[in-house]
Amino acid sequence: MQRLLDAHDPYPGVVIDRCWNIVGANAAASALTAGLPEELLGPPANIYRLCLHPDGLAARTLNFGEWAGYLLHQLQRTIALTGDPALRALGEEVRAYPGVAVAAKPWGTPSDGASLLVPFVLDAGGGHRLSMFTTLTTFGTPLDVTLAELAVELFYPADVESARLLRGE
Repeated sequence: MQRLLDAHDPYPGVVIDRCWNIVGANAAASALTAGLPEELLGPPANIYRLCLHPDGLAARTLNFGEWAGYLLHQLQRTIALTGDPALRALGEEVRAYPGVAVAAKPWGTPSDGASLLVPFVLDAGGGHRLSMFTTLTTFGTPLDVTLAELAVELFYPADVESARLLRGE
């Protein structure tokens, strides 16, 4: 899996478990979280905490309401599917972060007019805006039972400026 992540560089990529804890990352993903407080970086670093905590990426997310709504929808969906008490506790934790419950815009289904892809738009500093979309890949028939609990999340640039920025141009 690390080879997959490394091949995706210079675009960010992570391997996550079913609680969205990061179990592997490429250099580009690590660069996105550089400078964040140690308590958010884990172990284990968790996508929901990194993105929704006010000291995390939430402070740099330009479309926070839309992104938070998408993430909370994903979290609620996973809780409904698994009933996992750890996920339920995580959901309560992130909803209690300042501004999350208020800022999060409800995320519907595509038939409700919701977008199939929600961009993750960050202030990259220096007047630059980084816009990405993500894909999640799971392993349908893994030979190793531990792979069944993992997914690969790959980030792609959503526009030309973001592609150039990620490539260091």
